[in-house]
Amino acid sequence: MRTIDYSRVARVYAYLERLVYGQILEDARFYHLEHGVGCLKGGSTKVLLVGGGDGRFLERLLTMLPASAVVDYVDCSSEMLVVARERVGEDARVRWHHERFENFSVNRYQLVLAHFFLDHYDGEEREAILEKITERADCGALMMLSDFDPSVSIRGRILLWTM
Repeated sequence: MRTIDYSRVARVYAYLERLVYGQILEDARFYHLEHGVGCLKGGSTKVLLVGGGDGRFLERLLTMLPASAVVDYVDCSSEMLVVARERVGEDARVRWHHERFENFSVNRYQLVLAHFFLDHYDGEEREAILEKITERADCGALMMLSDFDPSVSIRGRILLWTM
């Protein structure tokens, strides 16, 4: 895994993302969210959000989840967690985890979300992380992963490096 800490750009990350990618990444994050949350069964809903960054996605997700839901928010960037907490406030449904996903080993979930996180891994590492994500899902869980593969084009590698 390439170790990338977005702490230095956490407060301006949304602007940088829009500058480099336009609206494409934002649209991809939210494209199936309403449908995904609608598929959840009642009761105690557990959600895993990996690499949630500055909290834009979490903010919208929380407006759709019931009061009984629990969201484990895992991010390795300390400043991204600070920005995300500022964005959503002290919502009791969110449990904050400042750690690399490889070290995270809590619970099983009805909804597993990871957006633009897998591109940090190559080959076998990516397969291992996908397996770990899958292991966190309950039987019948919904998983929503959005990402891109920068190896597809030189432009993709340049854009990822720019970010």
